[in-house]
Amino acid sequence: MSTIAQILQKIATAKKGRDVRGAIHDGISQCYNDVNNPTLKTAALEAAIQNKIDAGQMAALTIGDGTITRQKLDPEMSLGMAVSVEEETLVLTMQ
Repeated sequence: MSTIAQILQKIATAKKGRDVRGAIHDGISQCYNDVNNPTLKTAALEAAIQNKIDAGQMAALTIGDGTITRQKLDPEMSLGMAVSVEEETLVLTMQ
């Protein structure tokens, strides 16, 4: 699998129209594959969340859809967060 940088280099150095068209096609195809790759989506989400935490812009996180419950959490787990339950919502707060 080529990287976008490699494909851009191929576009820049191609001499024949056919090669340029092929490289453009490959670049668009690679972008489409990257956008639809669940692994890359997860990595991007995790990086964005970590950047917000590192910048101090995300001090608390509330997950209110019921997917995380007290029963699902390991009582020995420590992520530097305080856990509380408010009504039906699990609240994780940075300490």
